[in-house]
Amino acid sequence: MDTFIEIEAKYLLNEVDFKRILEDFKKCNMKYKVQTNYYFDTPDFLLQKNKLMFRVRYDGVYYEGTLKLPNGNEEKIEINETVSQEEFINLCAGRGIYEGAVQSKLKELGYNVFDLELITSLETKRHS
Repeated sequence: MDTFIEIEAKYLLNEVDFKRILEDFKKCNMKYKVQTNYYFDTPDFLLQKNKLMFRVRYDGVYYEGTLKLPNGNEEKIEINETVSQEEFINLCAGRGIYEGAVQSKLKELGYNVFDLELITSLETKRHS
C-alpha cells in the first residue's frame, strides 16, 4: 500500500493541438499502454458527493485500487494498493471491497463497503 499527496494539472486541448502532440510522440518512438479504469460508488453516489473517488485500474497485467480523498484546495490524498483478479471480480459482483487500506479508510469514514457498485469504466492509451 502506498499513500501520496496528488497535485494534478489538467489541460483542455483542442483537436489540432492534440494531434500535433500525438505526432510528436510518434517521432520519439514513445510507447503507450492501454489501461482500463473501473469506477465504483454507492448507488446514490455518496463518494462523489463527498469528493471521494474509488477506482480499480487494470493495465493488462496488474490491478491497482486507488482511493482519492480531499486534502484541502486542489490536493488529494491518494491511497494505492495491489488488487488480485479474484478480489476485482468479487468487487464487480457486489461482494464488497477486498480487505486492505482502502476498505479500512472507507469503513473509518462510515461507508458500507457492500454498497459499492461498478458505475462506469474508461479505456485509455497512456503515453510515457
